[in-house]
Amino acid sequence: MYKIFEKMIDVFRDHDAHEISDPTRRSSVWKFYWHYVSQVKGSMILLFVVGSLTAIVDLSIPVFIGKITGFVAHAKTDILPADEMRATLFMAVIIIIVRPLIHFFHDLVINQSIAANFTNLIRWQNHRGIIRQGWSFFQNDFAGRIANRVMQTGPSLRESTVATFSAVWYLLTYGLSSIVILARQSWKLSLPVLCWFVLYGILMRFFIPRLTQRSTLLSKARSGLTGAIVDSYTNIHTVKLFAKSEDEDQFVRDALIDHTSAFRASLRMVTTWMTSLTLLNTLLLSATTGVGIWLWQQRVISVGILVTAIPLVWQIANMSGWVASNLSAIFENIGTVQDGMRSVDRPRIMGDSRSAKPLVYREGRIDFDRVSFSYHQPDRNRVEAIRHIDDVNLVVRPGERVAIVGPSGSGKSTLVSLLLRFFDVDQGRILVDGQDIRNLQQESLRQYIGVVSQDTSLLHRSILENVRYGRQKASRAEVEEALRRARADAFVDDLVDSHGRTGLNARVGERGVKLSGGQRQRIAIARVFLKNAPVLILDEATSALDSVTEQEIQAELDDLMAGRTVIAIAHRISTIAHFDRIVVMMDGRLLESGNHQELLRAKGHYAELWTRQSRPMRYRRDARCDA
Repeated sequence: MYKIFEKMIDVFRDHDAHEISDPTRRSSVWKFYWHYVSQVKGSMILLFVVGSLTAIVDLSIPVFIGKITGFVAHAKTDILPADEMRATLFMAVIIIIVRPLIHFFHDLVINQSIAANFTNLIRWQNHRGIIRQGWSFFQNDFAGRIANRVMQTGPSLRESTVATFSAVWYLLTYGLSSIVILARQSWKLSLPVLCWFVLYGILMRFFIPRLTQRSTLLSKARSGLTGAIVDSYTNIHTVKLFAKSEDEDQFVRDALIDHTSAFRASLRMVTTWMTSLTLLNTLLLSATTGVGIWLWQQRVISVGILVTAIPLVWQIANMSGWVASNLSAIFENIGTVQDGMRSVDRPRIMGDSRSAKPLVYREGRIDFDRVSFSYHQPDRNRVEAIRHIDDVNLVVRPGERVAIVGPSGSGKSTLVSLLLRFFDVDQGRILVDGQDIRNLQQESLRQYIGVVSQDTSLLHRSILENVRYGRQKASRAEVEEALRRARADAFVDDLVDSHGRTGLNARVGERGVKLSGGQRQRIAIARVFLKNAPVLILDEATSALDSVTEQEIQAELDDLMAGRTVIAIAHRISTIAHFDRIVVMMDGRLLESGNHQELLRAKGHYAELWTRQSRPMRYRRDARCDA
């Protein structure tokens, strides 16, 4: 029985609108809700039906009590007639068998079918959309806040949907049925309930927009608080290094003040709403009792009907409080969903076009054809370019090793980011084997490129999993060989994490924090050895290594580069002096191009860099000779 309901929703179902980069999709919170609810229609219809049956069964109890009371009040014998006996037995079956069964199925639908499955379906699809966002998307927000929105949107959307179907629909079914039952005896008896519904609607119309607004502000403040705390923890090394615990306290304190203020404002509205509802329920119970007694005195209704009416409206009053609590939760959850939509319901930044095709790799020729690019930063009503690539023409021939040198900020890493399509060019185009990378599937493009960057970040997983990121199906022996070639095998064998895992199974901490910069870089190099891609990008690939290890790895890298198309970014010219061609960049432009000897003879910017970097070595040699 449990498994039948647990399999009603496929958590990983193939239905994900985030795959489409459409700026107009799901522009409202209701469309956002419908996108997910429409995927689980079967469970929601069941919840709707079971909720209706629950309300009807619960409604029959005060009706039955009224009938029993009416019979007892007018009975002339202590023996139940056959009709009353059948009615009593029927009610016993309803209360003892039917009602528990309906509640059981109600719980099955909510707990087994919807709770875990629907929540994680939303999380899964949100994650799929987020992980496929462009790199710039993650540069503009806290990682912790994005993760929090992915995690919280699912349960908040589920809770508000289930509460609406369960509580609100239950109240409507029960209340409307009560009006019909009372009106059949006297329209005057149903009048207090009708008036209550009208006033209840007015209260909801007044409070709901305000509850929604304050819940949205509260959720936004909660996300800001989460982001502030996660930012402190993520950068704990910098916090400790600069002894800034007090400053971080103030940073989190400010966020906590905002959250507390928003929380208090939201709770004020909830308290006012609940108090108003309590007064309204008091009027309902008093009015119904008064009208009922008056009608009984006028002999319009019997004692049984009076006894039926009072429990009916009492249950409505109790349910309205329950529904009010649920409504408060509903709109708090809607606020959380609206806040989550800031991240999970955004059009795809740098997404693949519908017509994107996989890269057809032939020989590894790369063309930068009159490429221009600017980073843009919104500045009120204008947009300011803060760094750029300007009309770059560069051809990297198949199998050629090209190094790019130049001062920091000259555009070297930006050029590589454009090739990897972390950003799109403003003008011109970038071709790989004659194919414009804007028309290619990004995952396909990057599969053919191996990258080692100076800012190496590792996953909080084992060494084995981190190295296998280069090629998931690699054997353990292949991973060990890649580590050996990266000169990482020695320190890996000695690793032990806090759970006692050793060697390849040891975890490296968030972003690889348990390893030194040089160790992280060697893991990244091992990953590239394992990937064995035909195009290599080396962005200061050995900058964190000592000179001895660098020389050892450089020999292995030279073997890896043989026959491959290579683009290397370097500040230490000695590491790229043997390359086929060296390109000098300055302020986003190409200044010089040629091999090492040609550029030295040209006596330009490259020759000046070489002189500056080689002069200290001569000074050290002269000092040793003088000694």
